[in-house]
Amino acid sequence: MNFPTLVCGAVLMGSGTASLAQTPAIHPQAEVDGQALAAELWAQAPAQDLTNRAVLRVRMSRGPWRDQPVLIRIFTTPEGWTSIYETVATTNQPHRQLILKRGSAGEQEYHLVTTPAGPGAVVRETLTDAETMVPFADSDFWVADLGLEFLRWPTQRLLRSELRRSRSCEVLESVAAAPEANGYVRVRSWIDKNTGGIVYAEAFDAHGKLLKEFLPKTVKKIQDRWELKEMEIINRQTGSRSRLVFELEPQ
Repeated sequence: MNFPTLVCGAVLMGSGTASLAQTPAIHPQAEVDGQALAAELWAQAPAQDLTNRAVLRVRMSRGPWRDQPVLIRIFTTPEGWTSIYETVATTNQPHRQLILKRGSAGEQEYHLVTTPAGPGAVVRETLTDAETMVPFADSDFWVADLGLEFLRWPTQRLLRSELRRSRSCEVLESVAAAPEANGYVRVRSWIDKNTGGIVYAEAFDAHGKLLKEFLPKTVKKIQDRWELKEMEIINRQTGSRSRLVFELEPQ
């Protein structure tokens, strides 16, 4: 599994229910090791161009699922690499494009293009890092999630090593520079030592309460590799949940 292709079937993300108050004493070396691990993960780039089709399924706390097709493309450029997440316009949903541009020095740009399903002007936005705690296509997948923005936060701590989902993992805690009123400020992720993939993650708000759970759902073997077939994000404070279900095909 390859870390940068988050929603192209390459990274597993899971769930957790621990409270921030349960954080043990931090070893002095934890931040040094955490910064090194986060930098290593952020620096990884896709080995080849990828295209995946998926269905984004969204359900509010109560009610039916809403399905929306998504096209996901990742391609390399001389300056770095680019990820594009594109939805198809429906009767009730506009056409959206989220474009993430990663530079060779590790910088990342966020561009959001929204085209109304009916009459109306196309809206083009360039988001700052602080503006990425917003939903993509009215789902629980936020722009910050798709961009792995937490790996760029100033505080990174390597807490411990432990088994999670039968995998040997490093537990990385990422802390934002400033609290976000409607977002999250702390992420714990369990990084597979062998693959660099996230097999489990949890996000907390500024009050230390669990906000999001990230859960891998189904894994499928494609040729000689295992790919993520479905992943889910649950907002534990609103009760909503969103799933990305991938149409995996041999490459």
